[in-house]
Amino acid sequence: MRAREQQFHNAWRASAVSQESAGTPTPSTREKKKELNDVVGLNAWAGIFRLTTVTYETLYEDAQALFAEPVWYRPDSPTPVPLFAP
Repeated sequence: MRAREQQFHNAWRASAVSQESAGTPTPSTREKKKELNDVVGLNAWAGIFRLTTVTYETLYEDAQALFAEPVWYRPDSPTPVPLFAP
């Protein structure tokens, strides 16, 4: 395992163990990942990535929308954004 992966893995396990032993309700997976991303420093990269859903059957029909419309999502925001800044 690479160093960053090992750091993330260790933080994930430590978080789960400490919450179970304290008897506190465990947060959702999304909240837990966000917390660990803060620890490991991955949130600094969130603004770089764009994610969207692409269907193979309509790929060519949707090609223009993929580049022109705000159908992409950043990992740190629920608001769709365009692939390229206007």
